Amino acid sequence: MEDIKVYIHGRPNGQDIWPKDVDAITGNYLGEILNWTYGKSLYACMIIDHLNGDAYYTYIHRKNVSEKDASRQEAYCAITLRIAHKECQNVATLYELLKAAYEQLVGKAIQVDDKGYETFLITKFLDIEGYLLDISKFIFTNFESYDKLKNSLFPLQGDENTNVQAISYALQEVDSPVFKKNASQNRILVSEYLKPKMNALKEHLDKLKIEKESLQTKLANISDQIDAQYKEKLVSKEAEIKRLNEELQSVRKKQDEDDARKNNFYSNNVKDINDIIKIARQMAGRFPESTQESVEKNNPSKHQGASFAIPEVWYRRITLVLLTLLLVCSMVLLFKINNSGSNNAKPDNPTEQLDTVKTTDSSLTIHIAPSPVDNKLIVNTQYQLSLSDEDLECKLYYEDNQGEYLLDNDVLCPKTPNSHIKIKAVVDNDTVAISEFYTIDAAKNSNKGTADKGTDAAKTTNKGTAAKGTVAAKTTKKGTAAKGTDAAKTSKKGTAAKGTDAAKATNKGTTAKGTDAAKTSNKGTAAKGTDATKEIEVSPQQPK
Repeated sequence: MEDIKVYIHGRPNGQDIWPKDVDAITGNYLGEILNWTYGKSLYACMIIDHLNGDAYYTYIHRKNVSEKDASRQEAYCAITLRIAHKECQNVATLYELLKAAYEQLVGKAIQVDDKGYETFLITKFLDIEGYLLDISKFIFTNFESYDKLKNSLFPLQGDENTNVQAISYALQEVDSPVFKKNASQNRILVSEYLKPKMNALKEHLDKLKIEKESLQTKLANISDQIDAQYKEKLVSKEAEIKRLNEELQSVRKKQDEDDARKNNFYSNNVKDINDIIKIARQMAGRFPESTQESVEKNNPSKHQGASFAIPEVWYRRITLVLLTLLLVCSMVLLFKINNSGSNNAKPDNPTEQLDTVKTTDSSLTIHIAPSPVDNKLIVNTQYQLSLSDEDLECKLYYEDNQGEYLLDNDVLCPKTPNSHIKIKAVVDNDTVAISEFYTIDAAKNSNKGTADKGTDAAKTTNKGTAAKGTVAAKTTKKGTAAKGTDAAKTSKKGTAAKGTDAAKATNKGTTAKGTDAAKTSNKGTAAKGTDATKEIEVSPQQPK
């Protein structure tokens, strides 16, 4: 069989190939096998390649194979069958034939111990050339006599080389349509020591089934937990909705009562005003306009004594004035009632409209550090936020009139004063807690705070200090002239130790309570019955 060539090669003492008359293409291909790692973990395997229009079938032992002197343990021994322009489509039978030929090398070329370790007995294959010729005849004879091999050779389609990316098959899986298709394009590794892919797939499928059952059990448990959790939240939400509806009904009822009270009051007052107007018209009818002629007729001479026209005119004027006062008083009264209703609806302090904490879950609250005073947050101050239940993973959102934002690292630093803001805690897209605050400016707050505790300099001047004989004009600007210090010299030092101008503090201190400082200064001492200016003149000046 001229189209079949047999090559026996390996590394008995360095790589060696038999026979020596090998062509360049085949020699290069067999030489590369020395550096292959295919089948390194297998006791035996067969590698199939297509190269330059020829098919190569190499049965090889690489695992636990050593050179003759055992100096190199990474040796190999192989039999390669080259079929020119044809391929064998009965790979399983060819595998068994090459395996039988390799077993004939045992005892001649290699020896195998009881542990399966192989060691070369020769240094080169030429030493047993006669024996290798017999092995070649054994292979040719089987091809000629065995129809399964002889009739399995078919022309090789194309001359494209196979890809070096090896695809592994168990011996039981070869010769299938999928195998033949892959063998035409890729390097194939066949071994009896590989598990069939079907078995591997079955094992993997069984493993997946077990994992599926485990996941289904876990899913059922998680579903029960979630159902219980959300049922509890649902009950809580329904209770809260019921409470809010009751509060809404109460507010609406109160509003209706207030509206009815106002309407009744307005109707009564309008009736009273109409009665007053009616009386006024009646009174005006009793005193009609007098012509100049009638006045002159009725007016007695100036020399006759009393005049009746003058009292009549003044009486009419007084009546009109009284009617005007009644109308003004009625309008003022209506205005005060209206304002009282609006004041009840809208408190003066905007922070009174804010709830300190609003939560969808009564068990959860939002903690803030440092703690705000009177539900007020100072602008440009950092606050650390957290949820009362630290085990829950939540996101904190900041909401103002500009929009809603996610807080970085749960840190809040308000920027806009006099604003109503909200802090929301969200767990799994569910808002569990809400806190509302009012922002203030630290600088403005500090000015107002001092004014509440302080004393109007103008007030203190007239009452307290003048008793010791200090000139009132001097004491007015300082407030500390009790020791007889010249007011002109200490006016800039007295109360200004706290960073406040006495003159300016006068305008801010009492003004916060709605009192004119200038007016209060004039009225303070007069309450005691003493003229402030006279007291200043009588009081002797303290020595310095």
